[in-house]
Amino acid sequence: MKHRVLIPTLLMSAIGATTAFAIEQTHASRNIAQASVQQSAVVEGADNFHKSDQVTMQRVTFKNQYDMQVVGNLFIPKDLEQNIQNPAIIVGHPMGAVKEQSSNLYAQKLAEQGFITLAIDLSFWGESEGSPRNQREFFDFYRTPRGEFTPEGSSPERTTKPTMTSVVRFMNYYPLERIEEIDRPLLFIACTDAHSREFSEDAYNRAVEPKEIVWVHVDLYDRVNLIPFDKLTSFFTQHLQ
Repeated sequence: MKHRVLIPTLLMSAIGATTAFAIEQTHASRNIAQASVQQSAVVEGADNFHKSDQVTMQRVTFKNQYDMQVVGNLFIPKDLEQNIQNPAIIVGHPMGAVKEQSSNLYAQKLAEQGFITLAIDLSFWGESEGSPRNQREFFDFYRTPRGEFTPEGSSPERTTKPTMTSVVRFMNYYPLERIEEIDRPLLFIACTDAHSREFSEDAYNRAVEPKEIVWVHVDLYDRVNLIPFDKLTSFFTQHLQ
């Protein structure tokens, strides 16, 4: 079945505005994290592996500009009107994650509000093509039952150690260098307690209007009772015309 879809130039990263980085991790901190697995596995409102009965899911693939295959999950509301243009949202995943960690959740929750959504594995991650394939992670989410997901063909060991060359390239990447050239409405959602709060504030200050920033007091991975889905819905409803 074909759908007429309006896909704007918007990329929503589930926790892009609240990413914190840890280049080094001592054996002591690793032991502490492993000891807290049982505690962190049970988090109020956490529902990373949410399965909605209001939407359908279809695995899709397409080629990017470098002829690399990108894999995603397409979510369509069951009650979608078929004969009109419908707004669509592309949902990116957090740094160090795959689409099954946070992205599918956000995509389904927004699809429940009437949007067509596509949760993708960015190139070099998950099921999408690209090499090297090492990741970073935040242990309390990515390696506990709360959010653990290892893509087929990979292993937990391969997703905990970044390549030596990737660190240098990452430190020389300045994502805010040309943010003022984005001429689309921007919504920033950031945590007041995040280590990266200053980066969120800097990004917001550099961005041009129209723009909004919403502060929350929780991590944005999967806390469905605290994530401001109402704000996301109203923002995209207003701007995806």
